[in-house]
Order: sequence, then structure tokens, then C-alpha cells
Amino acid sequence: MPVANDPAVFDLEQKRFAATISDPWAKLGTAYVLAGDTDRGADLFARTSEKTKIASGIESEWMTDRVLESSRTRHPEQYADYLRALASAVAARGGQADQACSLYQQLVKLLDNALGKVRLEQLKPDVIAVWNFDSSLGQRTDLHDCELAEKDGVLTLCTSGNDHHFGTPTLGPAADKALVMRYRSVETFTLELRWAEASGGSDETRVVRQAIPAAIGEWQEVSVPFSCQEALISLRLDPSTTTEHPLEIDSLMLQQLESR
Repeated sequence: MPVANDPAVFDLEQKRFAATISDPWAKLGTAYVLAGDTDRGADLFARTSEKTKIASGIESEWMTDRVLESSRTRHPEQYADYLRALASAVAARGGQADQACSLYQQLVKLLDNALGKVRLEQLKPDVIAVWNFDSSLGQRTDLHDCELAEKDGVLTLCTSGNDHHFGTPTLGPAADKALVMRYRSVETFTLELRWAEASGGSDETRVVRQAIPAAIGEWQEVSVPFSCQEALISLRLDPSTTTEHPLEIDSLMLQQLESR
């Protein structure tokens, strides 16, 4: 696992996580984990109402090895939730498809899970990153004039202004790429895709706009190609959907079209 090697960074991640939780069982469990009693901490985490928050802690990886392994035998159902959250988080980071595949393979073996098989199938050799919403909204940046909500693995975007967009950090090499979106929308709209590279932000030299057809009822996929001259560091999506008609997204997939 790519856990921070710097002890100071590791300690800071622990303290940041501890500051975000409010449920007494979660707080006490975190205290036990920090004190080195991982089994007691895992037992308390299994009783908390903040299971999504604990999964987010697993995603941040400062306690992945300890809590994940303890939960494997002591709390199998909780372990499956952690494994799902971690697989989703790793798949979204970019450049870690092999690790994400390994986690989804463990999940499928554990649960014979149909959704896990679908997510595993998405991680083809040319795929850099996949965002799904099976566990959480994931890491979002630059959220403006819109609201994001997750339910049953679907991300719903509702607009609340004239300049609605959201972004996410990711990593990818300089190359021709495509963002593949699996979506539903009752109206046709324009998707504006902006990206930032190692030496510059998402200005007018790093933007493509594509008309997206309506998709009513059944999920549809659309591919939006773009080209990075340098290493990719983030993406921003600006869909021109209206307030009355939310956009539903099942997954986003970053695909490499050709290597430079």
C-alpha cells in the first residue's frame, strides 16, 4: 500500500482523520487504533453509525493494513465494506489499475459479487482510472454551483447556478486520452471537459466541448477524447444540464488512446 513513509506525515493523517469523526464508538475505536490495539479498535468500528466515515479512513490508507486485516476475521461484513471502499478509491487515483484489480478480485472471491465483476471488467489494460460511486463520492475539488449526491452507486448532479462544475484530482501520463461517461439524462446537453497538466491549469488551451445526446431510462456511454502534452494532474467537468433535469452518472473512466 502506498502509505506515507514520513512519520510526521503519517501522524498528521491520523490526527486529521480523528478530528472528522463525532460518533463515540468511532472516536473510541480510533483512540485504540492510535494506541496500537487494532483489534479493539476494529470491534468498536463495527458498532459505529459512521461506517462511511470509517471507510473514508480506510481510503486515506493511514490505517489500512492494521484495520483491514483485523476486520477480515473479526467482522467479515465490515471487511467487505472496507474492501469495496478501498478498491473504489485506488481505481480512481490513476496509474494503480493493477492494485485496484487485485482488490476487486478479493471482493469478488469474498462475496461472489456481480457489481465487483463489473468494476473488475472496467479495469482494462488501457484504462488509467475509474470513478464509481459504490462507496462514497470520492475526492472532489472545485465544486461550484451544483450539488452532488450518491445513492445506490449513482452520482446525481443537480445544478444551482449558471457556472456549475466539479473536478477531481487524478494522475496520468502525457498521451491522447478519452473520458468515458456512463450516464442518464432526459435532455441533450454539452459537456465541457477541462484538465490541468503538470505545468498549467485548466485554461482555454486545455478544454474540449462535446454535445451529449439524451439517455432516458437505459444507461448510455459517451467518449470524450482529449490530448495531454504533459502529465495529467486533474479533470474538471462542466455539464450544461438544467436545474430541472439532473444528470445521473454511473461511472467515469479515463482511457489512454495512445502512448507518446
